[in-house]
Amino acid sequence: MSRAELNWLITIRSDGGLPFDGVAPALIEWGTETHPAKRLREASCSFVKLEAFHLEAQRIPTLFRSIGVDGSVSVAPLRPGERPYLMAHLQTPAGLRRLSGAAGPAR
Repeated sequence: MSRAELNWLITIRSDGGLPFDGVAPALIEWGTETHPAKRLREASCSFVKLEAFHLEAQRIPTLFRSIGVDGSVSVAPLRPGERPYLMAHLQTPAGLRRLSGAAGPAR
C-alpha cells in the first residue's frame, strides 16, 4: 500500500477482516529505517495502556506475545453475544482519557 511518499506491506485476510474480530492488529512492515511516526510533531499525549475484550480472551495473549506486544495490553473475556471492543487509555494535557470502540462484528 502507499500514500504520498509512504509505502508499506500489511497483512490482510482474504475476507478483509482482522484477527480476532479486530481485537488483534494487522501487521505492517514499513520499508524505511525510521518509523514514520517519528516524523509526527509532539502532541503532549502519551499511551498508557490498551484493554481488549473478546469472547476468546484466553487465546489472544499468546498471539500478542508472538508479535512482541508488551505488558501495556490486557485482555478480558466477554460473554457470548457481546461484541468485541478495545479501550485505549491516553494521558493528555487535560488528564487521563479513555477511547473505546467496537472492534468487529457481533457474533
